[in-house]
Amino acid sequence: MTMRKSGWILAVCAAVSPVSAWAASGLSAETLAGTWQCVFQERSGEHLAEMNTRLNLQADGKSQTQMHWHFFVEGDTLDYRIQSQGRWRLEQQTLIREENPFEVKRGHRRASLKNKNIRDLDKRWFGSMQQEVKRKKPAVAQARILSFNGDEMVLVGGEKMQCTRVSDPSANGMAK
Repeated sequence: MTMRKSGWILAVCAAVSPVSAWAASGLSAETLAGTWQCVFQERSGEHLAEMNTRLNLQADGKSQTQMHWHFFVEGDTLDYRIQSQGRWRLEQQTLIREENPFEVKRGHRRASLKNKNIRDLDKRWFGSMQQEVKRKKPAVAQARILSFNGDEMVLVGGEKMQCTRVSDPSANGMAK
């Protein structure tokens, strides 16, 4: 597993397809606004990576993101919680968020990591996340929307994430 230092929230995905196909699906900033729960999981042998992301895309263009990253590698567990806020927009079928990370927490005890390589990895990753918070500059995250039906969507921004709408603006933030 590798993690890029810059733009660690999501990797940049630049591919764009014609707008007309997306207009037919009902994808627009208005239909995308709401709260989404996105999940990515990958297993390789005994190794596991899980990413759970809650995107709050407000109709006025403001955004809030809560991420929970969980990795089980070499018999050790790495667990991080990251929160950010900023603005979002839709360009064709690409969701673009410019957000300032304002909180990062370790969900595991560093002292409990048995493998030295994993302790070193944790030190690098957590240090990088803390630097992003201290920078107080927005990180830009781009995710291509592969499919959208109003209640579900698939995003690719490094990893392929399955997303489900949990509330929309017309419900005043209430769950569906």
